[in-house]
Amino acid sequence: ETTEELGANLPVVKVGAAELIGRVLPGNTYEYGYKIGSTDADGEKAITISLSDPAGNEAAGLEGGRFTVDSTPPAVSNLAADRARLSAVAGHEVVTATFDCAEDVGAGVAATIGGQAMLCGARRPAAPNYACTYTVKGNEGEGVKEISVTTTDAAGNTGVGSRTVELDFTGPDLSLAVQPTGRPARLGELVTVGVASIEALDGGGIQL
Repeated sequence: ETTEELGANLPVVKVGAAELIGRVLPGNTYEYGYKIGSTDADGEKAITISLSDPAGNEAAGLEGGRFTVDSTPPAVSNLAADRARLSAVAGHEVVTATFDCAEDVGAGVAATIGGQAMLCGARRPAAPNYACTYTVKGNEGEGVKEISVTTTDAAGNTGVGSRTVELDFTGPDLSLAVQPTGRPARLGELVTVGVASIEALDGGGIQL
């Protein structure tokens, strides 16, 4: 049943200027619903209640209420990783992903790397707002892995972000070419050593 069908002597409940349709429950209880629509701006909304008896007397001291609308996702931005390439070697095994989120989502932060959970700290006022870390164990499997971040606020809105890093557990394969070849080097002669690698090195990884 609706308020229209039950007559005029039911509580009139409004959210702003919108009058709600209600139903009667056992025990002289009434239930009303309000569906958040696309035109409802974020922020507080007031609930007002009025009631009159069949003699036209208005109820006094009725308390309404308030609720908050939040339809804005907690957006993830500026997601970065302090390493693009990792291994299980000491000094190269920890990656920290940082990102910004204008909203403090409390414990609603989740981050993974290749499906493995990262450890995320509390929000910081200064950018970057959040930092999540992961220590490579060596059993994750080589290759490109996605760092995925999800933020969820108290209203259930979500924000997402992602980027990739590479896990590399294989040492570089090097070949040497020494000049001159086939004879001893003379006094004052320059001996050159050519090193070829099948993968790109950082310039500091070769020692002779």
